[in-house]
Amino acid sequence: MVAIGYLIYALSDSFVAVAIGFTILGFFNAFSNTGFSTFYQNNVPIHLMGRMTSVIGVIQSGAQIVFLLLIGVLGDIFPLRYTVVILVGLNMFLSVFIAILVAKPGKQVYFSEGKEETVDY
Repeated sequence: MVAIGYLIYALSDSFVAVAIGFTILGFFNAFSNTGFSTFYQNNVPIHLMGRMTSVIGVIQSGAQIVFLLLIGVLGDIFPLRYTVVILVGLNMFLSVFIAILVAKPGKQVYFSEGKEETVDY
């Protein structure tokens, strides 16, 4: 749904449409972050959480820098609207791909609540 918010924003022609897109984006981003935090807390051992948080933070910051530079370069070459629409399409493709990977039967152990099925590291 986050990608839908981006898509509404990218294809909008009025302020109202932009506001709707950002509202959808903000609403579902909150759920996305909460889901990731819950998954992280349930699947990363307590003694590794600090290190993992630091590594994930560095990777996330590096990815943000790379993507901002990429958007800037693409926005300079192509009109910004086309750049945003293309990147939103890529985001939606990756979102569907990740959803398919997560839905595979072998990944169910990561989403169970039972202690007998948790993965030991």
